[in-house]
Amino acid sequence: MAVAGPAGAAPRRWVERLIADLFAQEDMVYTVVAGESLSFAELMGRSTPEFAGDWWTVETPSWHIHARIGAIGMVRFVREPSNHSPGEESLSVALRGTQGERLLVAYFVNLYDRVTKQPRVAAFGRWEALKARYGGQAEYTLVDGEPVGWT
Repeated sequence: MAVAGPAGAAPRRWVERLIADLFAQEDMVYTVVAGESLSFAELMGRSTPEFAGDWWTVETPSWHIHARIGAIGMVRFVREPSNHSPGEESLSVALRGTQGERLLVAYFVNLYDRVTKQPRVAAFGRWEALKARYGGQAEYTLVDGEPVGWT
């Protein structure tokens, strides 16, 4: 599991640990949604989030994210048909706001072999392992970064 650098505290809450694990993964695309889905930013690259109070930050030489933990009201582990490639699936973890709005979606990419079009078992296994590590449910409602009713 990833830990924060010297400028920030290590992840304490359930959602902080999840965020740290997401940004430690290989082959990911992070989509940040703003303005009622009027704009999207797609970010790539591994990094180590830092946590301070109700804020989390991810910084790379090329991009930064600064966001409030308290704004995250729901986490969804999503396995669905791909919008981009017929016959393939898409795997993601979505952080949603307290009203269900999309805040950040972490997509697992390179799920299929480009030549054979067959699923890469290891790539699907990373998503399944992450989902299992965080309780195995498809959806969680959060209060202050912790799942409601989860032990």
